[in-house]
Amino acid sequence: MRRMFPLRHLSVKTSERSHAARDGSPGSPAGSEEAVRRLRRAGPRSVQIRSQGGFSLTELLVTLVVSGVLVIGIAGGYVVQKRSYEGEAGLRDMQLNARLATDQVTRLIRNAGLGCRENFPPYANEPIQGSHRSASGVFTAENHSDGPDVLSVVTALGSRALIQADASDSTVLRLDMPPEEVLNEFNPPTLRYVYIAPWDENRFLRILAIAGSDVTLSAPRTVRAGDKMFRVNLYTIMVDQKDKATPHDLDGDTSSSDDRDGDGIPDLVIFDNTQDLDLADGPLAEVAEGIEDLQFQYGWDADESGVIDPAEYVDDPTGNEERIRAVRVFILARSLLPEPNHRDLGDVQDPPSYSYTLADHTIQLDTSDADGIDSDFDYRYHRHLLVETVMVRNRNL
Repeated sequence: MRRMFPLRHLSVKTSERSHAARDGSPGSPAGSEEAVRRLRRAGPRSVQIRSQGGFSLTELLVTLVVSGVLVIGIAGGYVVQKRSYEGEAGLRDMQLNARLATDQVTRLIRNAGLGCRENFPPYANEPIQGSHRSASGVFTAENHSDGPDVLSVVTALGSRALIQADASDSTVLRLDMPPEEVLNEFNPPTLRYVYIAPWDENRFLRILAIAGSDVTLSAPRTVRAGDKMFRVNLYTIMVDQKDKATPHDLDGDTSSSDDRDGDGIPDLVIFDNTQDLDLADGPLAEVAEGIEDLQFQYGWDADESGVIDPAEYVDDPTGNEERIRAVRVFILARSLLPEPNHRDLGDVQDPPSYSYTLADHTIQLDTSDADGIDSDFDYRYHRHLLVETVMVRNRNL
C-alpha cells in the first residue's frame, strides 16, 4: 500500500531532490518526474499565496480617488469657514466703529458750551482763537450737501488740574502740578483757555503767564484748594477721506485730496484747534475707521412750544447757532474690506435704491463693475447707518 505524506513533507523532499538534481546528485528518474508533477501542482497555490500580500492597481486607484475627495471636501469646508469668520469679524468691526464714532461725537455735542457758554452771544462776544481756526460761538457748522459735514464744538473737556491753595479775588493761582506738566497742559498762547469749577458763571478765562506751578489769569477769581481747572478746547469733527467724486478741502489744509494716512479707508477724526497743530503735516486724532459719511441737523424750539419738533431741525443753522438746543447725528459706516459676492442695496431695499440719504446728502452707490472694487461708494462693501439725536446739556440750562 502506498504511503501518503503531508504537503509540507512533500515540499521539503521535493525541494531537496530538486537541489540534488541541480547539484548533479544521483536520483531516480521516476522520482524526479514525480517531483516535477508535484511542483507543478504546488506552483499555482504558492503564487496565489504570494499575491495576497499586496494591492492591485485598481485598489490603489480607488484609494487615491477616495482620499482626494476627502481632502477636497476638508479644504473646501475650511475655506468656507474661514470666509464666514472673516465676514463676521468685518461686520463686527464695522458696527463697533460706527458705535465708537457715534459715542465720541455725541459726547462732545452733549457737553458743548461747558465752561464757555457765557463768553459767546447772546451773553458776550469773546471769540476763542485756535492755531488753525477760531470760533465766536459754541457751535460752528459747515454744511455740505455734496460731502460730509464739518462741525466745530467748544467745550471744557480737556486736561484738568487741582488748585493747590486758597485764593481770594486773585489773578494768580497755584496748581497742584509739577511746573513741566503745567507748561505742557496749559501753555500759552494756544492752550490758554481754562474754566474753574465750581463757579456760578459758565465762562472761560485766559492764562496770561506761567511761572513754575503758578498761573496768571485774565481776571481775578476766588478759589478753594481742591477746585478743578479744565482746559477749554475748540474741537473739530470731520471725515478724513479721499473724495474722488466731490473733492473739496474738508479740513482746511489746502489739499485737494485728503486720506492723510493713505490707506484708502475713510476715517472719523476729531482734532483740537486750540493746540499748536500743523494740519499740513501733523497727524489727526483718528477716532474710528470706515466712516464714509457724516451729517448733522440742528434743532431749536422755534415756536416756543417746549418741544423741538421734527420740522424744526435744519441742515444749515447759519445765523441761528446760539439757538441750537439739539443736534441730530447721521453716521454711515462701512466695512474695511469689500466682499466680492456682496451687493449693497442701499437704505431702501424693495425695490433697491442703491443709495443712502443722510439729511441733505445722498450717496449713490457705484454698481458699475468696470470702475473696480476700490471706486467711491462701491456696493461690494457692507454699510451700517446710525442716527442719533443729542440734547445739548449746557445750552439747555
